[in-house]
Amino acid sequence: ALQAFLNQNGAEPKLSVDGKLGPKTIKALQEYIGAEADGSFGEESASKLTFKLMENEEGEKIVSTESDLENIFAQQFKDAGLA
Repeated sequence: ALQAFLNQNGAEPKLSVDGKLGPKTIKALQEYIGAEADGSFGEESASKLTFKLMENEEGEKIVSTESDLENIFAQQFKDAGLA
């Protein structure tokens, strides 16, 4: 599913949809999220992927900093009566 999604969103060269998370797929994912495209998934890639997943359907950032994320969690805990 990830390889097909990346192909639909501009991966070049197109990925073979084989279900394997190899260096080519990781590199295409890194290019999609704006991380250094070195084919090795590390801390920078994980952080950028986290924030990419926190965009709405229009690509607008719901969360853009760790402080924003902490504030969202704090509000959720408060709303749930846990804070």
